[in-house]
Amino acid sequence: MPTKRRARGVALLGLVMAAVLLCAACEGEPAPDEQIGGVFGQVTPTQVEIELMLDFVNDTHTDFDLLDDDVGLDRRAAENIITHRDGADGNYPSSDDDPFDSLPELDAIPYVGQTALTKIYTYATTHAGSGSVTVEGVTFTAEQAAAVVWGVNQATAVELDDDVGLDSRAADNLVNEAPFNSVEEMSPVAYVGASALTKLRTYAPVWQAAMNSQPGNLAGTYDGVEFDEATAQTALEIANLATAEQLAAGGITTTPRNIIINNRPWASLAAIADFSGIGPATMQALKTMVPSWTGPVVTPTALTIQQLVDEATDNGVGSPYYDQPVAVSRAIITSELQTYSGGHSAFWVADPTAGNQAQIKVYVTADAAQDLSFVSLFDDVTVTGTFTLYGSTWEVLVDDAQLHQVVLNKSGLAYGDYYDLLDAWSSTTANPEGAVLVESSFSYTFMVPLPLFKDHPMYQGLPDPQDPDAVYGGNDHPGQLWCGDQQSVLDSWLAGQ
Repeated sequence: MPTKRRARGVALLGLVMAAVLLCAACEGEPAPDEQIGGVFGQVTPTQVEIELMLDFVNDTHTDFDLLDDDVGLDRRAAENIITHRDGADGNYPSSDDDPFDSLPELDAIPYVGQTALTKIYTYATTHAGSGSVTVEGVTFTAEQAAAVVWGVNQATAVELDDDVGLDSRAADNLVNEAPFNSVEEMSPVAYVGASALTKLRTYAPVWQAAMNSQPGNLAGTYDGVEFDEATAQTALEIANLATAEQLAAGGITTTPRNIIINNRPWASLAAIADFSGIGPATMQALKTMVPSWTGPVVTPTALTIQQLVDEATDNGVGSPYYDQPVAVSRAIITSELQTYSGGHSAFWVADPTAGNQAQIKVYVTADAAQDLSFVSLFDDVTVTGTFTLYGSTWEVLVDDAQLHQVVLNKSGLAYGDYYDLLDAWSSTTANPEGAVLVESSFSYTFMVPLPLFKDHPMYQGLPDPQDPDAVYGGNDHPGQLWCGDQQSVLDSWLAGQ
């Protein structure tokens, strides 16, 4: 996981130096920023703050858009900073890079003047978090300091000597005087000075990775925001799983949102906080999202009933859609609504193009809070739920009021009307109701409104005289629907339309 790059050879820039360097910022006509006299935003940056500024412009995730949109620099200043840093090939990092080693080097960039430096200072220090410490002239971020304390407290003298590169006397003394509560406590130890502290800081990422891999060790303060263990675990899950829409709804703005998504998976909150572009506001937003977090919103995969049946037959629970959300845009209800104790319901649906050759059960739990009072035979519905297996029955499980639903596309025929029409069918010659008697291979007959029946893909047209099953409307496809033996009544009714 990339982390923030610490600038090298940083020199403290005083008020006078900032003002003097402004005149050398570009050739030719002065840029707008460089015409502004006075001091650097009325602020004398500390060495830590200068490091944060250089760290920010040198970070691999600081690009033109971030400098232009979020920091608010003049477009020319933003472009010139990136061009200088990235080198001739325009790629960063690469062998010809020229990252900024000092504030005067940054100030010398065309169109980078007093105003630009102030904006970079404000953004870098605002998003850098708090808790940095400087010991013997060596500056540690809060995360580096925590990693060094953890690492030294559990390290052996051999590790400190061979891996970290300390003087063997410093290594022995640190081990003998551990444990430490802070980096500051290490400074008085014999043979531990600026050189040793610099080497400890350089080795901090190794200890940080090891520390973060320990169970129950995610808690901490990141960019000034405190997390206990449970909150940290959920916040890390949010960072790794939340959609862009969820992060945006949680108050995370464009640049940090893109950083979070583009660099998944994250091993720790410390790794997130250590990126330029991530600051207290983002870490606070992650923490604020924790109480309402219910998991990622997964976009349902659009599949037909036929495709679901094929998946069940061919792949079973090995299907990539098993226990995943699916959305069926057209499904024809082929059975009466069944109700169970506890408020649960179920019905069967067929693929419009395949009839009962491709059917699956829809099981709706009480938790879905779904009003199914409309459900009737041959309703054309949309179903969103989870493709799963219960016992030996494959079904679309509708059990989440927020994510799952059954929506009516087109009405079929109410069951009471079905029975009334079925009783009257033998004496009805003109079929004024516009209903059609249809048979199904699953042993019962139905009355269906003619407009729906004609629109239904299973309708096969008028009888074919050459078809041995012409008495059933010319459809000899087993298992599908066909017109009943009252075809002549239907023909007469159609002829009058």
